[in-house]
Amino acid sequence: MSNRNEINEQLSSKIEIAYPDFTQLPERIKQKFEGLPTQVNFFRMMGHSRGTYVEIIDLTNAIFKNLKLSDYHKELLVLMVAANEQCDYEWNNMFQ
Repeated sequence: MSNRNEINEQLSSKIEIAYPDFTQLPERIKQKFEGLPTQVNFFRMMGHSRGTYVEIIDLTNAIFKNLKLSDYHKELLVLMVAANEQCDYEWNNMFQ
């Protein structure tokens, strides 16, 4: 049972890195962030990556907003990529 507690600590969602102040970031980043329909924490944290922020948001929009696929097919693609990259390998090994 202590192993499960150790795993829970590893999976903790505690955040120790402050989000960047978007008012202090370059204008193109600030405008892209303010134009988001939903300002999720992932997009806030990506503000630390000034050189790729706009491009990551554009790629995310291309995949999840502008892509003409059903939600079912989008999820299927995510699962296929995860299976191809063997993402489940590390997850499964955490519980052994």
